[in-house]
Amino acid sequence: MVKDEAGLQLHVTRKSAGEGQGGNGDVLCLINQQHLNMRYALLILLGLVLSDTAHAQKQGQLLVDSLLAELPRQREDTNMVNILNTLSREHKHLGNYDTALYYADQALGQADKIAFAFGIAMACNRKGNVYLDLGDHARALEYYRKALGIYGQGENRSGIALILGNIGVLYEGQNDYPKALEYYQSALTADEQLGNVESVARHLGNMAHVYIELSEYPRALQYLQRALTINERYGNTRRLAINLASIGNVYDHMHDFPKALEYYQRALSISERSGYIQLLASNLTNIGGIHYDLADFPKALEFHQKALIIHEQLGDGSGMAASFGNMGIAYQALADFPKALEFAQRSLAISRELGDKYGLQCDLGNIGIWYSNAPDAVMRSMGIDPERKYQLAEAYLDSCMQLSKELNMLDEEKKNWGHFSDLYEKQGDFAKAYAAYKEYILLRDSIQGEEAKKQITRKEMQYEFDKKEAVGKAMQEKKDERQRLVRNGIAGGLAFALLFLGVVWRQRNKIAKARRRSDELLLNILPEEVAEELKEKGSAEAVHIDQVTVLFTDFKGFTAMSEVLTPRDLVRDLNECFSAFDRITEKCGIEKIKTIGDAYMAAGGLPTPNSTHATDVIEAAFEMRDFIAEGKARKIAAGLPYFEIRIGVHTGPVVAGIVGVKKFQYDIWGDTVNTASRMESSGEVGQVNISEATYELVESESGLTFTSRGKVQAKGKGEMEMYFVEQATPSGASQ
Repeated sequence: MVKDEAGLQLHVTRKSAGEGQGGNGDVLCLINQQHLNMRYALLILLGLVLSDTAHAQKQGQLLVDSLLAELPRQREDTNMVNILNTLSREHKHLGNYDTALYYADQALGQADKIAFAFGIAMACNRKGNVYLDLGDHARALEYYRKALGIYGQGENRSGIALILGNIGVLYEGQNDYPKALEYYQSALTADEQLGNVESVARHLGNMAHVYIELSEYPRALQYLQRALTINERYGNTRRLAINLASIGNVYDHMHDFPKALEYYQRALSISERSGYIQLLASNLTNIGGIHYDLADFPKALEFHQKALIIHEQLGDGSGMAASFGNMGIAYQALADFPKALEFAQRSLAISRELGDKYGLQCDLGNIGIWYSNAPDAVMRSMGIDPERKYQLAEAYLDSCMQLSKELNMLDEEKKNWGHFSDLYEKQGDFAKAYAAYKEYILLRDSIQGEEAKKQITRKEMQYEFDKKEAVGKAMQEKKDERQRLVRNGIAGGLAFALLFLGVVWRQRNKIAKARRRSDELLLNILPEEVAEELKEKGSAEAVHIDQVTVLFTDFKGFTAMSEVLTPRDLVRDLNECFSAFDRITEKCGIEKIKTIGDAYMAAGGLPTPNSTHATDVIEAAFEMRDFIAEGKARKIAAGLPYFEIRIGVHTGPVVAGIVGVKKFQYDIWGDTVNTASRMESSGEVGQVNISEATYELVESESGLTFTSRGKVQAKGKGEMEMYFVEQATPSGASQ
């Protein structure tokens, strides 16, 4: 065991790295963070997207095989360049760096040959990503700057934002945190202006990680909370789970274990519901670690066992080794020494098989600590001579020390000197114990010096921030002075203004009419409650509504009709249909959300929740379907092309609010919206297709009949229960 500055004994922690950031703007970095106790903690390094490693590799290889089959059939055009760049990206993800560089060079040469500027920039970015992964920062920066120059010449703002973010990653990797923040902020500003919300959330995560590295945890939380709000608003459950886990990790660093546990459990819940297996395993491990911190060792063991099962199912050797190591330390805390040694050795065997030096370093240290602390009775029960335990402990700790030095892990090297000091003291060799303790102190002071540098960096960054704030304050003071002069001018000209009082009075009625017209237009765009909030506060908060029924319509054969009708006739017919739909939604008391091409989206139960939303929406669906059917009959009689409609309905929770600051609109987000869209695309012409959730709300309605479709395959959702709903035929009516 190692003693910290307070004399407390600490365990060595497993540290195992997941997929590294390649700077391509679409990779999750998952780090098993070094900690003072047993676990490897989830840290979302750059706030990016999680993918199950084994599944992602399998899918990546399938894509590579498909592209390689397609490549020989391509002409030397932009499509070939795009395929070559995609091959470079996928090989990088698979860890085939030489092959990734080969395809990036091929893409660069072909793009240059046909003067395809975007392809050249993309190839430069791909090469920069590979060199960044390889740790060749100079060459990575060289290619990033080339890509940035090309995107700049073409005024491709999305490309510029992407490269700025990648350069930020590069500087963060060099521990140049001020420069990293500078580039992240530039990328953030660019993507905010473009409305690229996913990229905005990613940059916020990047900036949060810098502040975590600087131990500026409150500032890190601010950025993570902003990213969390974006992902909640847009219903991105994968990134939402990652944000929650990241926030839990920050609270973990702050030793606010109840808060950390709260966020880890929220992330765990989403991971379980959504099937994010790798993230589920990581959160189980994190929660196990929190219970270890709270000295609930049986609970810690329970969660690590659950994580182990998932890692075994995934065939994730590194995760299995980490779980075995964590369980070994939990058993040691429970004084079950035989079990502790068994699991530590199982972890060691996997680390050796994988060639994982970081894992080996942890495992060797843990086994050395075990021998150093094992009671003599336990050694005898296991058939080991108690006289050999210190010799064995020293051998394992010495191997651990060599790896710590090789990997330049100063903090682990410091801890190992502490272990040696403790070991020699137990053997009564106080000279060696003192010498080892001196090495421990030297390294501790060196590490504290590095921390002091971080503190200086933090102060410099705060100084720059305060300086910018002072400039802003000075500009505001100048503005206030100008306003004071204007007020004086107004006072001096008051007498002159009185002459125009009569004119002002006559204009008052015109202004009142204009205001009424403005209010009417606003209500035409937004629900009344939202419009009133916007006028009162200047903004409207997004809200979560537990139960809303969403309707999607889509015209069958719209693309084919667009080829036989003139644009004017097509727009006229579409406007006729959507105008009728607008009247129907108003009549049925539901809210039109938006049109997307030939699709129409509406919802019931918002902005004010009600209990009739499902029946209101179904009533509107019937009227929309009947309107299109009547139009179809007229068009057939006239020998003209006609519309046919599919309608889908689903009920569930949504987030509702206003999008943007210019040409804003009221919109809704969440998985409910996606599922409603799948109900429409999985339906049939002339039918109203509803989900099981909606069916359960309306099945007792006397005016409706239902036809069960059983489980129907829905794109991206798997098999789902669906029903066709119809109006019940009145008794005695003909059919």
